[in-house]
Amino acid sequence: MVGYSPSDRWANQDLFLEGWEMGCPNGGEYGPQMWKIPVLKPEKLFNPDGTLGAGGIFLKKKLETCLKNFDNVRIDHALGLIDPYIYKKDSVELVNGKINLDKFVANNISKIEGIDPHGNYKKILNRIVLPTLKEYGIDKNYPVWEDLGAGTDVFEKIYRQENNLPGITQLEWMRGENYQNSNNWGLVGSHDSDPAVKMIKKDWVKNGDAWNIFYLAGFLNSNPSRAKERNNYCEKIASDDLERVKAKFAELFLTCKKIQMSFADFFGIDKTYNSAGNELKENWKLRLNKNYQDSYYKNLSSPKPTAINMPEILKIAVQAKSDMENVKLAKELMLYKDDIQLQNTKQVQQILDNLDKYEKILKEKE
Repeated sequence: MVGYSPSDRWANQDLFLEGWEMGCPNGGEYGPQMWKIPVLKPEKLFNPDGTLGAGGIFLKKKLETCLKNFDNVRIDHALGLIDPYIYKKDSVELVNGKINLDKFVANNISKIEGIDPHGNYKKILNRIVLPTLKEYGIDKNYPVWEDLGAGTDVFEKIYRQENNLPGITQLEWMRGENYQNSNNWGLVGSHDSDPAVKMIKKDWVKNGDAWNIFYLAGFLNSNPSRAKERNNYCEKIASDDLERVKAKFAELFLTCKKIQMSFADFFGIDKTYNSAGNELKENWKLRLNKNYQDSYYKNLSSPKPTAINMPEILKIAVQAKSDMENVKLAKELMLYKDDIQLQNTKQVQQILDNLDKYEKILKEKE
């Protein structure tokens, strides 16, 4: 949504700032990330009378192209629509593999004097993006708003305080217990992350707070009456990395109302789609094979499946939700913990039985 291509710049040279590109202030191979994304001229976004200028019309058409062909849209790097981090191309000088920051000219557009004197970038969200979504009958909370990255005061004011827009909850480095029923889109890892089966092998992940075995076992087995099950589950995810990955995805379903899952995670692929901040020839090249359905079922029926068996994950999550509801009810009734109901309701048990059936079907050998 935010990015423009070299062909866009070539075909519309009068709409883009000469010599400037968009990036990110940190996390790159050389320090700051240099994305080489063209930057629309602020003065071209709006006319003096407030109507859309040529740049504003160009951006609106970009968004409309997505909305005409798809039911929803991912607005990647929302910061870039409000207060983008831009750098001057001719100021990039590498010294021992790092950018020479003494010569590097870069900052968020609101902090660079003379680039956007009328604050036109601050108007993009309210005057172009949100009205266009409304024209196509899309509630502002429905798109996947990617708010990860370095924010600014300008971004926080417009994005969160004025519009209260959702963002992304990335469980790779945070606990879902703090974001239950959030309006954010939830995910374990993004397209810039390693897939979970590869991620869990890293010490900082395995030993991290967000993947802590005691936390996950407790969060997914909150009913004190199921203490034995909780302890057994804790031992299970402590001794088997793949079981801990399943626990993390079950946590995902108990966190946000809307979820995302990368195709690499779903199909159990151990290759990274994009290594963020690194200019690698493998980036963005990963694809499924033509027989991806057969590969998926073969993976699930193997002794150590890495693909996501969705009924299995949902079964863990549904039981965890049932536990949470029983604990909640007990608190409302001011019951002692020993009196908390252990049994699931008839409806919940029927769901669990059906999920168990389909979980086993997916594990069957063909």
